[in-house]
Amino acid sequence: MRHYVRTYATSCIYKKTTIWSMRREINNITKRILTIEIDPTTRTILQVRGKCNSKPNKKSFIILKKWAKKEGLKLGKYK
Repeated sequence: MRHYVRTYATSCIYKKTTIWSMRREINNITKRILTIEIDPTTRTILQVRGKCNSKPNKKSFIILKKWAKKEGLKLGKYK
């Protein structure tokens, strides 16, 4: 998605952060929509980025909020 998630590899290995990918599937084609960074100790979403580090669009953000609520995650102040 043209951003540098690999720079978080060490933090992921030591479980200081987790990286998730929001994807959508239409007609058997999967497309990555967002990359999400979560602090596993506080269950807080720290960062959300779209392609080329863009902010999530309104539709993606609504889906993100529903997912966060379902999974018991908090939205951080990452804007």
